[in-house]
Amino acid sequence: MPGLDGLLVRQARLEDAPGVAGVHLAAWQEAYRGLLPDELLDARTLAGQTAKWELAIGRTLGQEWRSGGAPVPWDEFLVAEVSGRVVGWIVVGSPRDLVGESLGELKGIYVHPEFFGAGVGRLLLARGEEALLRHGCVEAFLWVLAGNERAAGFYRAHGWCPAEVDGVKEALIDGFVAVERRLVKSLIQ
Repeated sequence: MPGLDGLLVRQARLEDAPGVAGVHLAAWQEAYRGLLPDELLDARTLAGQTAKWELAIGRTLGQEWRSGGAPVPWDEFLVAEVSGRVVGWIVVGSPRDLVGESLGELKGIYVHPEFFGAGVGRLLLARGEEALLRHGCVEAFLWVLAGNERAAGFYRAHGWCPAEVDGVKEALIDGFVAVERRLVKSLIQ
C-alpha cells in the first residue's frame, strides 16, 4: 500500500475530473465485480467518466447548471490527494430523492483500491459529515448496493445504520436493475 505522506482533503476543481474518473472506474471494477454485470463495468471509459465528472464538479463550483429548468440544490465535492494524485473523493448535498428538513445525503464516496484500508475513506467520510453539518443537516442517508459488504461494513463501523422505513429501492444503473439499501446516521451526537 502506498504511503499517505502529504494526504490532503480539499474542494474539487475542474482539473481534478480525470483523477476523479480514474478513482471511480478503478473502485467500480474492484467493488462491484460480481455484483453488477461485467459488460456494464467494462463499458465505462475514462473519457466518458471524465466528461461526467467535469459537469458534476462544475456544478458544485457554482457554474450554471440546470436540471429541468430548475436550479440544482447544493452539493459539496471533496477530493483526497496524495502527492498531487487524486486517490479518493466524496460528494454530499441536499437529498436527490427524499425530502426532510435538516436532511442531507452522502451521494458518493470512492477510494482508489490501492488505498483501501489506509484511512483515506475514513478521512473523507469525516469531512463529508462536517460539510453536511455546516449546511444545517442533522441527519443524513446514503444508498449502498446490496451485496457490497465491504462498503456496508465501512459505513456501519462509522455509525451508519439500516433505515427502518423505505430502506430498499431498485435503481437503474446503465439499464441494469440493482437493489440498493438505505443507511442513515444522526449527525448530532
